[in-house]
Amino acid sequence: MHDIVPCFIYMPISSKEKRLEWESRLRDALCRGGLSACDVNDPNWPVLSGKSNDYDIIFRSLCLEAACLTIEIFNETIRRLVRLLKPGGLLLLVMVQNESFYYVDKEKFFCLPLNEAKVENALHATGELMDIHIDSSDTTVEDQERNTMSNFNGEMIIHAYKTKNIE
Repeated sequence: MHDIVPCFIYMPISSKEKRLEWESRLRDALCRGGLSACDVNDPNWPVLSGKSNDYDIIFRSLCLEAACLTIEIFNETIRRLVRLLKPGGLLLLVMVQNESFYYVDKEKFFCLPLNEAKVENALHATGELMDIHIDSSDTTVEDQERNTMSNFNGEMIIHAYKTKNIE
């Protein structure tokens, strides 16, 4: 199983207990089979077209930058994911910065290069998120020179909560 603990360490939450509660909720959902396949490029995909306010937490790790073909699809995907969250629900994203390609074996795949500003713009554009926090770190020049599998230059962990008062 993917180690989700680092995703929660940087949460801007006043208490460790609250952070551990969110971590536990995600872990419980994953253990109960709470994973859903999602084709972000299909506007009629059932999960993204599902009932509003249905999820406590949505976690995406290292996939939106590879799956979204354009910035417009990325922005729309963020909007659709946020719509699925319950008021007070957590959107948790793990992403790489500025990656335009990656290899799996010898096959090259292209990505949507995203940076902190593009992600933050998409989150704010929903008009439904509060306490948006992006924790980013850059890779070292040495790491970038050694990396022959992709060209990302940093990582981001994004936390945001859906507003509780939806009008």
